[in-house]
Amino acid sequence: MRSILCLTLFFSFASAGQKGKSGIDSFRVHGDVKITIDKPAVFSSPRKTIVVFYALPNGNTTNQTMGKKMQPGDDWHFDIQHIKAQTGFVRRQLGKINFVVIYLENSFKSWPLWKQKHPEFRSLIPHLVDSISYLFGADRKVYLNGHSGGGSFIFGYLAGVSKVPGYIKRISFLDSNYGYDSTYYPKIKEWLLL
Repeated sequence: MRSILCLTLFFSFASAGQKGKSGIDSFRVHGDVKITIDKPAVFSSPRKTIVVFYALPNGNTTNQTMGKKMQPGDDWHFDIQHIKAQTGFVRRQLGKINFVVIYLENSFKSWPLWKQKHPEFRSLIPHLVDSISYLFGADRKVYLNGHSGGGSFIFGYLAGVSKVPGYIKRISFLDSNYGYDSTYYPKIKEWLLL
């Protein structure tokens, strides 16, 4: 599985650094997880890199989460997050830092339901985050973010690691404490005190 994921990502990144090429690539893993990578059109390995994993809210697709300029009759889901526009703004502010957003969607449009269907989520989720983030170099900073049911993805990550790795620099819950219980407190506290 890891070699297939790495090969898929290798071909996705083969065009990195070519001006005018789309910085968005998508692929599926585990049959029901869609990963969409939004990387700068010009990706430079020597630059500092921030990799943001964004676990989608319940009921949303990646395109809806990215957002768009609304037209009459468009589904309201396209107008609630606008992560793609925010990503462009952040890239302009950060300048020469590679800012990458990884959208995490599943076929159920619900991370709590996906975890119920995948009892091995404690190994699948950390493996997914670690494998993808490692492709951006050892010095990458990783941010875990989720909105609504996307918080369940983050708790799935925390449930699967004995200790939060040092390269995880931020964890954000946007109205997304789905699945929180006090067993996560010691792990989060230890990570915050690093």
